Amino acid sequence: MDMHQSSVDLTSEAKSEISPLPEAVLPPTDTATAWLVVLASFLNLMLSIGVTTTYGVFLQYYKLEEFPDASTSFLSWIGTLQTASMCFFGIGAGVLCEHIDTRLLSLCGALISGLALIIA
Repeated sequence: MDMHQSSVDLTSEAKSEISPLPEAVLPPTDTATAWLVVLASFLNLMLSIGVTTTYGVFLQYYKLEEFPDASTSFLSWIGTLQTASMCFFGIGAGVLCEHIDTRLLSLCGALISGLALIIA
């Protein structure tokens, strides 16, 4: 057998016996539910990643109003820990998504995030 030939040669009879895969049935697009999922995803990303990346605004407020005696490098640990905790808890959230309904997990995350913003 030549090295360039395939080890499995299908004869014409075997090729005719292979049936094509059925067409996948796709759900309808542009439904109200689909757009609500897009809106909820946008709001989720805006709150979780947006608040984390705009920490510089909070840092200025903390430095001028809340903790005027603290050093900027010490206050920057707040933003660092915020980003690190988002990445760290994302691992656990990924594992939970495999075992718990994603909608329930998203609802709990939204409640925790909203409560954290109110407390802050």
